[in-house]
Amino acid sequence: MENGEWWIDNTGNETFADGDVGDTNHEMEARRAALELSDADVDDEELFGNRQLTPAQVKKLRARGVDENALSFFSKRNPDARDYALEHMGWMRIKGTSVEVRVFDDKALRRLQRADFWEEGDEEDDDHELYIEEQSTRKTWSVPFSKLLGTTTAAEVKLGRGGFAGVGARSWMRQPGGR
Repeated sequence: MENGEWWIDNTGNETFADGDVGDTNHEMEARRAALELSDADVDDEELFGNRQLTPAQVKKLRARGVDENALSFFSKRNPDARDYALEHMGWMRIKGTSVEVRVFDDKALRRLQRADFWEEGDEEDDDHELYIEEQSTRKTWSVPFSKLLGTTTAAEVKLGRGGFAGVGARSWMRQPGGR
């Protein structure tokens, strides 16, 4: 598995989101997509400088036709675009060997298996694990690469079938400083 941070959207498209290496991070990419911001907007401090939208920003974005749910979410105090992407856009967040997803189902498993960050030999790798956190249930699973890539259903991962521990993985996403 390639090292880095990624988003996988609800259609399976991947976006590199490692702010330590590139120009954008998870939050910036999620905000850009949720508010339908262009590259020019990202350079606009007025639209991208603060997490919470001002009434003037809401008016400007509403005139562009941005989704009312997104405008409402980003008008709240200290909104986190990563939460919006997970909860409302169906995105999956990858950071190193950890994955955060709203609901881990068969569709999410397939998107994860088809990602381009897998490397040759990962389908036989029993030594490295992927940690999956399902946000809706707050449950986590630790799955060897080989088992994840060879598993056919999310239920198999959740039940730990195939000789691997399906419970007890760390919860890195929600720890202070782990975001």
